[in-house]
Amino acid sequence: MITNGGWGGVLAALTHGVPLIVAGGDLDKPEIAARIDWAGAGIDLRTGTPKPRAILEAWRRLDADPSYAERAAEIGRSLRGHDGPREVVAHTLDLVARRGGARTA
Repeated sequence: MITNGGWGGVLAALTHGVPLIVAGGDLDKPEIAARIDWAGAGIDLRTGTPKPRAILEAWRRLDADPSYAERAAEIGRSLRGHDGPREVVAHTLDLVARRGGARTA
């Protein structure tokens, strides 16, 4: 998948094991792109406005190297093994309990 690095699209792609080419230009997108590259699940184009040639070259690299798809699939298996909403609620309740319960102003 070729993306601007928005978290929703990135998470959806990785959940399904799809490797990424990321052109993250602003906000948190450059950081997300760097993490995808670091994790081996895709290629960070290091710009929000890549040239067509850079996209083509990244696609050729991604297509020729099965390690990107393998790593994306591995991350996808891990993501599918979680119930994010339930885990967030459990973690939040645990934090509240450790702080002695909710406080009012």
